[in-house]
Amino acid sequence: TILPFFRTALRAEDKNAGGMFDPVTEADRAAEAAMRRLIQATFPHHG
Repeated sequence: TILPFFRTALRAEDKNAGGMFDPVTEADRAAEAAMRRLIQATFPHHG
């Protein structure tokens, strides 16, 4: 899931629009989406 991002130019966005800079990259978002899918598939009733 995130291997395609390895050693590539990553652009960080600020996910905290009002305070300190809180960087998030496409790799971060892809990893989170993969984890959410895995948790949902394994624990379908998880919040």
